[in-house]
Amino acid sequence: MFFNSQAGQDLFVLKATKGKRDGTFVELGSWQPIEGNNTYILENEYNWRGLMVERDGGWLKSYETHRPNSKPMIGDALSIDYGVVFDELNFPVNIDYLSIDLEPQDRSALIILEKLEKLKFRNVGNGII
Repeated sequence: MFFNSQAGQDLFVLKATKGKRDGTFVELGSWQPIEGNNTYILENEYNWRGLMVERDGGWLKSYETHRPNSKPMIGDALSIDYGVVFDELNFPVNIDYLSIDLEPQDRSALIILEKLEKLKFRNVGNGII
């Protein structure tokens, strides 16, 4: 099997979850939908589904074509109301994998974690972060 992520994140997640099928992910800063993507293999080979957030709207058509089980959102990851989106997507209480690839100099990753921590009805901590 060919793994697509830049640094083996997809392989790590599969090893950590013992090859889990039907998992759930949130990928912030997802870039393009296949090459260099941290969740492509999870969705296409292991039937995971998730939320993919990317600023570059040029990838939207490709996401819709190649990632039918997941929801792509184009925009700023900091402006999303994750509680509303998770409810709309009928996400489970536990998210299996959270991938954050945002600009560290603007504290965006920390801000996202703080936003997710406020979702008291969710338990992101039992998954892979």
